[in-house]
Amino acid sequence: MNADRMAKIEEVKQSLGLDQATADKVIKAVQSKRVAGTMEMFRKSGELTLDKVLEAASDGVDVSDFMGEDSRMGLYRTEVERLLSNGECAYENDKVRVELVEKLKLAEKKANDVVNAAATERRRLTLVQAVSGLRQKNASEVVRSLNNLVCCERAVPEGPVVWKEQEEIKDLFCAFVGAEKDEAKVGELQAVLGLGDAEAKDLKEMVDSGKFKLAATTASGSPDAFF
Repeated sequence: MNADRMAKIEEVKQSLGLDQATADKVIKAVQSKRVAGTMEMFRKSGELTLDKVLEAASDGVDVSDFMGEDSRMGLYRTEVERLLSNGECAYENDKVRVELVEKLKLAEKKANDVVNAAATERRRLTLVQAVSGLRQKNASEVVRSLNNLVCCERAVPEGPVVWKEQEEIKDLFCAFVGAEKDEAKVGELQAVLGLGDAEAKDLKEMVDSGKFKLAATTASGSPDAFF
């Protein structure tokens, strides 16, 4: 707020005999109304993004004043799916299930249902994508998919995945260890892949020694081979 506007507000406050607390409430209400008006313009033009909505919420605007529940839930669902599929392993339960839900004024149960459905649906597909990358010797795709798998497990813990080719599970772990230096994340993946501590230790040593090379398996590359 610029100096001229502050001076005008001070003038109005004095003329109306308002104390500072009351004046602050009036200012906040005016600012909220202005921000809400801007958000409504973005909504009508199709330019309303999650970042803009969260910025409005941070300014004290009740986002439910300019967005219906379906629209807010749509933004939430899109963000959940993005976090579970962008390969960055940035999903955090507290931020998604608590902070984001509160800022978007969503019903907790409905929001949780969205997360649970998205993570459960993506979990199997993500493992298939990781194995596909492995068979194509595409290390970056393997790491990206395994990051997503870790996120799915964070969102909805289901325990170790089931995969009939145990050697591929080991190769997935080795490929990830070779690229990821975050031991906590490596530990998360170890649990998701169902590898014991001794086995994981041996695989890490193999990677460190340079003996692991990402190579194609003998399994068929057809879709049926994944199930």
